[in-house]
Amino acid sequence: MLFVALLTPPETLTQRETARGDRPLGSALQDHAKIHSGLRYDITLDGTADPKGNAHLILNALADPRPRSAFFTA
Repeated sequence: MLFVALLTPPETLTQRETARGDRPLGSALQDHAKIHSGLRYDITLDGTADPKGNAHLILNALADPRPRSAFFTA
């Protein structure tokens, strides 16, 4: 198991939320402020990076031996 954080800058979240048009404006920023609080991740990815590159990072992390997921120690 791998606990993955996908972090995206607030300005990018707002731009994406506006473009989607299917959720109340400002909800992405509210979620951004709360969702990662107090959590520990095994790997942190950039939400503005190339999705294929992020997928490659996840696959590499899964291939490496590692201790029990940080999810269970938060």
